[in-house]
Amino acid sequence: MPSFALATSTVEVVASSAAGSLDAIGGAARFHHPTALALDGLGNLHVADTGNATLRVVRLATKQVDLSAGQVDQVDQGGVLLGAAPAARTGRLTGLAHVRKENALLLVR
Repeated sequence: MPSFALATSTVEVVASSAAGSLDAIGGAARFHHPTALALDGLGNLHVADTGNATLRVVRLATKQVDLSAGQVDQVDQGGVLLGAAPAARTGRLTGLAHVRKENALLLVR
């Protein structure tokens, strides 16, 4: 998954193009059908990893990718399970938006 830095007009890899689910740094990280992105203003890019039914975060300064919510092994269980991340289930997200006033993510299914 490439990113484009407007200030320097450069393209950088923030995750591999190979499918999967792997928390790692940069090109070693894996997503499965990412469908939506949201910047939070704190240097984080949130990714709706729809194929894995998870919400992931890329820390742009380090390119570290981590799981925010959802469980890959429960991808076919469907539904949403409210609770503390990362145990909460997100279902297959199709959209994201950062709500600055609340410093929260709006998740769209």
